[in-house]
Amino acid sequence: MAMKTPHLLWNEEDQSHAQAILDDLNGTREFICVVAFAKSSGFGHFKSALKTRLSKGMKATFIVGTHFYQSDPDLLDELIALRPRENVKVYMGDFENRRLSTFHPKLYLFDNGRKTSLIVGSANLTGGGLSDNYELSLRLSGQHQDLADEVREWAELILKRREVVPATRALIDRYRREFEINKVQIRLARQRTRKAIESPKGGLWTFRNALADLRADPGPEGFDALVAKRSGDRAQGHEILRTLAASAKSRSEFEALYGSLIKTMHSGGLPRYKSRIANGHEEFQLAVRALLERNGSAEEMFNEFCGGLKNVLGAGINVISEVLHLLENDRHAVMNQNSVSGIALCGYEGYPKNPLRTSVDGELYSRFCDDASEVREELGLSNLSELDAVFNYVYWQNKA
Repeated sequence: MAMKTPHLLWNEEDQSHAQAILDDLNGTREFICVVAFAKSSGFGHFKSALKTRLSKGMKATFIVGTHFYQSDPDLLDELIALRPRENVKVYMGDFENRRLSTFHPKLYLFDNGRKTSLIVGSANLTGGGLSDNYELSLRLSGQHQDLADEVREWAELILKRREVVPATRALIDRYRREFEINKVQIRLARQRTRKAIESPKGGLWTFRNALADLRADPGPEGFDALVAKRSGDRAQGHEILRTLAASAKSRSEFEALYGSLIKTMHSGGLPRYKSRIANGHEEFQLAVRALLERNGSAEEMFNEFCGGLKNVLGAGINVISEVLHLLENDRHAVMNQNSVSGIALCGYEGYPKNPLRTSVDGELYSRFCDDASEVREELGLSNLSELDAVFNYVYWQNKA
């Protein structure tokens, strides 16, 4: 009996991603694998079948992300070892030019010229992703050449933008060094987290150690470099904000200015909502203009700005607090998932894990700023921008 299409894969019984890949490799002429994380444990499920297909002329393209150092450098070595043939291409995330947006797709494409199969969902190229984890993906098979062409066009686009670059031995070796350092840092972070849980003020202990690590790093990811960059970003952002509010702008003019503005900010995900905010550009400009003319408490400033943006879709708490922070980084804290996680680790309760317009008002934001200022003083930092840098560092260390 033919399997229906499309259907779901969830790694149970005959619904495993590993088995679906093995089935779809049989007879295919082209295989494209695009994943955020890749490990030998996942590749092992179909390595033998892949090599058999390659020996019969199949083309294969692997695009592997490197965010959070979750992809195994040994696997990258193994993949590029397949490349004496012209029919294998391997690309990896450009970890040397990090961006705020995370490379996070999971897609497997099989094209035999007559039929195209596609698996897209949550499963990375790891042992867990393909067989052990609770994953959910859509698998479809049939006359979907248009989808195959779209995948190829998208792959060309991210290559052109250098989101990914051709994998080389030299690049993998540089990635491996950072990968090994990150493993040590994660182990230390977990040790610190355990100690933090056991101590009433454990979060501050964690942040003091993280700050010491950052201060000891003389490179571009060290404390001095981060502070200098944030200072420059804030000055540039403040200037852009005033330009944006100075006179009425068309939608296209606003979107270009707003795009430059959010590049000076450090909350993730801001670019995703740029178009939505541009749709409400007139209200946004008016709200910023009113904000620049006011000098009130954190609660008053938040409430007025939030009220002015009430009909602007995409203007969430991260945008609102980032703008306030641009104006006064000694009073107004950036409020996002990273900083709320940091405050919670320091023992301050009552904040939503994911701050939204529906869950944060001026009173709560003002209390958050006060709590953040206490932590800043405990750590001996000069302003809330420096605290935000430390919060981000600890958040992403534990996230990885």
